[in-house]
Amino acid sequence: MISQPKILIIGVGNTILQDEGVGMYAVRALERGKLPPGVLVIEAETSILDFLPQIQAAEKIIIIDALRSGETPGTIYRLTPEGLPVDAALSLHAMGPLQVIQLAKQAGDFRAEVIIIGVEPKEMGLGMELTPEVKAQLPKITEVVLNELKGK
Repeated sequence: MISQPKILIIGVGNTILQDEGVGMYAVRALERGKLPPGVLVIEAETSILDFLPQIQAAEKIIIIDALRSGETPGTIYRLTPEGLPVDAALSLHAMGPLQVIQLAKQAGDFRAEVIIIGVEPKEMGLGMELTPEVKAQLPKITEVVLNELKGK
């Protein structure tokens, strides 16, 4: 019997919209490294709702996504859903991460700790690459996530 992963790392974003794809690039970098047992990395792109069953079963969820809050491009935020600034634009997706978390809570026994690693984008126009400011932060983003896994 395959055990359900206890921790999800979910990359959200659209890689054809420059920095909007930062969550996808970050989880791909994490997948290339060594992760502890019980961790599942999900490349959700813009379809996080597709992973609702895994979200409902997880004990901890780390979501990586672009978060526009007006700070310097490449700024990394560590937030909980409750701690998000009211004016922060977390998602351009049809159903964003926060809406899916709310749906999981409404659907039943949801107790997962949810951490959002947001990254301030510079550009979100058409383009297949991250801007240099955001790309330079990928090692730091992965470090933040790995520290989160260690409980730091």
